[in-house]
Amino acid sequence: MRFRARLTLLMMLAALSLTGCVRSLYPIYTDDTLTYDPAFLGAWVSEDGETRLEIAASSTNDEPDAVKSYSVTHTDKDGERGHLIGHLAKVGDFLIADLTVGDEEGLPASDLYKAHLAPLHTFWVVRLDHGGDALTVRAMEHDWMQKFLDANPAAVAHFKSRDDIVLIAPSEQLQKFLLAHAKDEGMLSDVETFRRTKPAAATATAPASQPAKSR
Repeated sequence: MRFRARLTLLMMLAALSLTGCVRSLYPIYTDDTLTYDPAFLGAWVSEDGETRLEIAASSTNDEPDAVKSYSVTHTDKDGERGHLIGHLAKVGDFLIADLTVGDEEGLPASDLYKAHLAPLHTFWVVRLDHGGDALTVRAMEHDWMQKFLDANPAAVAHFKSRDDIVLIAPSEQLQKFLLAHAKDEGMLSDVETFRRTKPAAATATAPASQPAKSR
């Protein structure tokens, strides 16, 4: 039961301490929107001290033709750690962090078991403030998305089961949807602020998985 709970947490990509995040089958980035900023590297803690982030450069970043990414370790208030791979995209005026499962640590060795798992994505609107010592994060709100899609079911391709929503639109359509509605009231969560505790130079390079292909 404990393993199942931890696996569910990982696969649902419980984004920081933000609840009700919307998940997607495809990443939001495309080749033309991918970017990278080393200013995000370092160790961060939420203002209430309960959530921690360690953001390192992926070990593959220096390889020829590598798509630069981030290795993100999230630690919640109970000390549970999750390892994610992050890609940064510039979509319109927004910087978007696209997160997905970073490794298969803790999963059963069975290939048949793994074949039934699909790495999903969550998206954060991120910004560095106060000279790079504050990281702000906002996510797409599940409740807003649910109400919006109930009223506008053709607005973006999605799968809905009971109270769960998974976006299944291609990457380009996800970008258009975000740009069209990011400023709608309630679409994005309240700002969550993280304070830097260690500079980028103190954060070691971490291994990375291959990036997902945009659609």
